[in-house]
Amino acid sequence: MRKDVNELKETTKNMQRTLERLTLSVEDEGKEVIEYRLEKELGEKIKLDRIFIDNEEIDIYGASNELLVIGEATVRLGVGLIDEIERKIEKVKEKRPDLIRKRMIKLIYVDIATPDSIELAKKKGIWILTVKGDITPRIIHELS
Repeated sequence: MRKDVNELKETTKNMQRTLERLTLSVEDEGKEVIEYRLEKELGEKIKLDRIFIDNEEIDIYGASNELLVIGEATVRLGVGLIDEIERKIEKVKEKRPDLIRKRMIKLIYVDIATPDSIELAKKKGIWILTVKGDITPRIIHELS
């Protein structure tokens, strides 16, 4: 039994490493695609990076003088991540108002999105996109 448990632990570690590499690849790809599209379509040259607020990671963050771009990158999008991004944005507003700008694009870069997550993202004005194009429209929110 001990041998089986050790093999299971090793398999779990390998799966975790693979998942981490895959997630980082989606984040990196997403940042490149989003930076390119923002510059090409909006004339906004914004460097995207990840940030941490109270040890909580936000995969995609960048800002110009007036535009904030904030979001997540994921292989598979479900409704839980929609709620999570909304909560994280509120946390940034509360804890780091210096990072907020007059206008904001909320986004999620994905490989696959479930139909219910697409509908919820539309209602909340979240831009869902892939390397192939938009799943939901890009909305620029005006903040007061």
